[in-house]
Amino acid sequence: MGQIYIATAYDITEMNCCTIYADKFHANCYTYSGAVASIHYLLRQKPYNVMWGGQHVVIDDNLAHIACECVLLGLST
Repeated sequence: MGQIYIATAYDITEMNCCTIYADKFHANCYTYSGAVASIHYLLRQKPYNVMWGGQHVVIDDNLAHIACECVLLGLST
C-alpha cells in the first residue's frame, strides 16, 4: 500500500487549475510519466503553483496545521 497522489497546477489570480491523478508517487512519477509531463507542459506556458497532494493530508486532522492560504487553495482543487 502507499499514498495516492494528485498533481495539481493552479493559478490563484486567474482562478483556474488542472488536476491529474498521479497514483503512487515513488512508482509512477518519473520524468516521462503522464502526470509529470503534463505539469511540465503547463509550467512552460506560464508560472503556476504546483502541488503533489496525497490523501494522507486529511488523516488525523493534518489540515489544522496548514495556515498558508495558497496551500489550502491547492488542496481545495
